[in-house]
Parts: sequence; structure tokens; C-alpha cells
Amino acid sequence: MASNTKVTHVSGAEAERRAKQSAQSEQAKDAQPVSSVTADQDLFDAATEAGYTPEQIAEAEREIAAVNLDEMVAHTIQVAISERVTETYTGVDGQPATRNKNVVRLVDLIADMDAETQLQFLSIVENRPDTKDKRIMSEFLAKQVLLMWQLTEPDMTLERLLRGLSMERIKKLADAFFK
Repeated sequence: MASNTKVTHVSGAEAERRAKQSAQSEQAKDAQPVSSVTADQDLFDAATEAGYTPEQIAEAEREIAAVNLDEMVAHTIQVAISERVTETYTGVDGQPATRNKNVVRLVDLIADMDAETQLQFLSIVENRPDTKDKRIMSEFLAKQVLLMWQLTEPDMTLERLLRGLSMERIKKLADAFFK
């Protein structure tokens, strides 16, 4: 299943204007002394003590400032999942009966991790099983995908995820989320 990434398109003139504005902004930042680039003196001092040069600190701050957070768009991945639902019908004897039926539905999953999810993801990765057992490793991978799925559908469970997707699709989702 291909990912469905939403992209904001801009005209050629708008792209040129943004590039020019970014270049002017970079020139203005380059002209500033390092001490004025650093707003937080404590952070600057800590970075210097850690062995970073003032030029490295200034470069890192320029890179951070170059990201325009207003233009960042949340990415989604559209996934078809099979859900098992119970339905009531009239049996051959005329009595009400129930049966399970698979229903396929599409979900637009949030594909960007927030800070809280990143911390949860790191705790899962830190507890990675040291084994070649395919079942254990598959469940480990499914738990990672579940964490991302729950950003969109908090009530999704590992059991429902494993029942609704093949392991091949779970692996592809993991690749899309965590590459």
C-alpha cells in the first residue's frame, strides 16, 4: 500500500520569493555575532563546555531557525484494515443467529510522531528482545506500529491490529513510520 503524503504546492513565483527571503534571512544571521545569535546564555555555556565551538553552535541555531514551522504539514498514510464484526441474521430454522463478518475500512493514519510518542517509542526500542524468534520479533514490530496507529485511533488494540493486517503490511507500515 503506497503512502498518501499530502504536499503543499506553491507557484514558481512564490517559491522564488521564499528562496530570496530565506537567503536574505541567512545573510542577516551570518552578520550577527555569535553571542547575539544565542538567546539563552546558559544553553550557549553548556554547549561550549560540551566541546562545541561558537561557530558550530551558531550553525546549529541557523539550521533550527531555517525551519518554517508554519509550513510543516502533518503526513498521513491511508491504510485498509479488515475488522471483524458480528451480525445477526435469521438461521435456516427461522431462529435468530449470529455470525462474524470481515468489513474493510480505510484509515488515514497520522504518520508524524509527537514528542510523547517518541519517548514511548524509545522505551519500546530499549526493551527490544535479543532473539531471532520470528514470532517474538513480529510482535515487537507490531507493538511499534500499534503505538503510531493509536495516535489516530486510541482504542486500537494489538489483537485487532494483528487480526486486521498481515505481517507483510505491518512491516511496510513500520518502514513508512520509522525510516
